[in-house]
Amino acid sequence: MPNTEVPIQETMKALNRLVNEWMIKHIWVSNFNLKQLIDAQRHSHAPIVNNQIEYSLITRNEWRYPTWAWNKNMEKEMIPYCQKEWIIITAERPIERWLLSKPWFEVLDQLVDKYNKTHAQISINWLLSKDNIITIPKSCNKERLKENFWALWRELEGNDVELLDTTVFKVSDED
Repeated sequence: MPNTEVPIQETMKALNRLVNEWMIKHIWVSNFNLKQLIDAQRHSHAPIVNNQIEYSLITRNEWRYPTWAWNKNMEKEMIPYCQKEWIIITAERPIERWLLSKPWFEVLDQLVDKYNKTHAQISINWLLSKDNIITIPKSCNKERLKENFWALWRELEGNDVELLDTTVFKVSDED
């Protein structure tokens, strides 16, 4: 995650040194906005191969708490830029703290019935349908881990991906 106390030039110099000394293979960043990512690339000799951001059906273009300013315009700016630059996006919190695992969203309910999968599996599969996007669903629960694994069953049909792409999933701050 960007550290406002340390200039990006210093951070990248240290990471480049680790790559040059074979202590790490690749440079990954976390929660960099587009400006920070471009700045980091400018100061890095080694390619940045991954940016981990909070990304889900709910948090697609702006994180729902506006104080987290680094996660803005993900689908309009960050993701297209990363795809063009061959930077993988790791979507953290793909089920948005299990908000997307519950039957609150009519569109997801329809797809759950159509594919005979869970809300969480549909949400994860939607992410996996995107180019250069991987995800890391978190769970300590053995049954949820199995459920997450079965999100890899097959791809959603194109019109269903488009339906999810164009649906706005809103939740209130009380959720």
